[in-house]
Amino acid sequence: MAAWATRRGPGRAKGKSLPFWAQLPSRFWFAVFLTASLGKTYLWALVVLGGVPLLGWIVGPESGNDGDYYHAYAQGRVGYATSLWPVLLRGLYEAGMYSRQGVAFLNMLLGVWLVPIAAAYVAVGGFKVRGAGHRLFWFSAAVVALYPAPFWFTLDIYRDVFMLSIFLIGVYVARRYFSKATLARVGYAALFAVLVGVLFHLRGYLGFSLGLGFLLAHLFSRFRLRWEAIFAGLVLYGMALYVAHTVGLLAPVAQYRGEEGFAGGGSSFGLGFQGRSGMDFLRVFGLSFVYQVLGLYLNSFKAFLLFLAESLPFLYFAAGVWGARLRLDFFSKFLLLFALAYTTVFVLGNDNLGTAMRLRIFVYLAVFMVWARAQAQRSAVGWASFPSTTGREALGT
Repeated sequence: MAAWATRRGPGRAKGKSLPFWAQLPSRFWFAVFLTASLGKTYLWALVVLGGVPLLGWIVGPESGNDGDYYHAYAQGRVGYATSLWPVLLRGLYEAGMYSRQGVAFLNMLLGVWLVPIAAAYVAVGGFKVRGAGHRLFWFSAAVVALYPAPFWFTLDIYRDVFMLSIFLIGVYVARRYFSKATLARVGYAALFAVLVGVLFHLRGYLGFSLGLGFLLAHLFSRFRLRWEAIFAGLVLYGMALYVAHTVGLLAPVAQYRGEEGFAGGGSSFGLGFQGRSGMDFLRVFGLSFVYQVLGLYLNSFKAFLLFLAESLPFLYFAAGVWGARLRLDFFSKFLLLFALAYTTVFVLGNDNLGTAMRLRIFVYLAVFMVWARAQAQRSAVGWASFPSTTGREALGT
């Protein structure tokens, strides 16, 4: 190993090893980011310009194509708008600036090139760290660039990449808000509210969850995430779901899913909430969480590949967040509270693995940004002085 990777630097005690991402130079992680982004750009050209039916193989023909609806609405052939996104597309069409391939190209620029860099900056930016910080930035960009799910939604005029971009701007504004102690917070709060409103009109429960996470962060900012507090919180969370189901607050969701979930489609779980007792509801909710968030619905080769490419890295970074939980800052707690609120909504409302892949992008990205921020904090204070909460080095460090 090169000398720079084995020398003990400031703040590193004898016997302490650098985390794996810091053992390679930043130019290596930049090369990974560049290779992944160039590869996705080439695939995009094959699919969008060359007509290779790659998206259909991933999501399946039964999933339909929202892009066809958006395109029809933009051209005035459909009269109802399901969200703000088709309205924006029609505005472009009426201004003479609309092209289906052109919007898909903008999606590709955002999802393949800008989103990874923006996510890395939101997570790592703001820390005055040594050389490890530069490596962490490009490692973070490389991880997001390698994440498969956002790419599939650059292949047509889907709203997901645009929502992801607004989401990252929103969490960046929230980060600036949490780092200020002056009147500047008022301006950041107002801008954050505007962005939450935009997200609400793009996907209602996404905007709601982001706003709720922001409010809850103020309530729980002083709580340290000890395992006892987390266990008590999970018990209260389960009790709240139990009561909500028992008194009928979740009846519309249960009716939407039916008795056997989304019966059609090969990637549906077949899990319904309708007609179940409170405890049985919690069991099915937990199973739905395992399938959708943890990706442990391995009913096909595609589902297995999806687990390896997306869910397994997520579990790794989630374990790293658990190891660093006692040192998470205000902003990181906000991201986790958002992830909890948003996950609750789509685990309740969705019964399909393909849709889960689409919805959990925001959760996976939020958890990864918390992990990266914990690593940046550790880089800033020195490897030896960052305590482990498990009696050993946290995963990923």
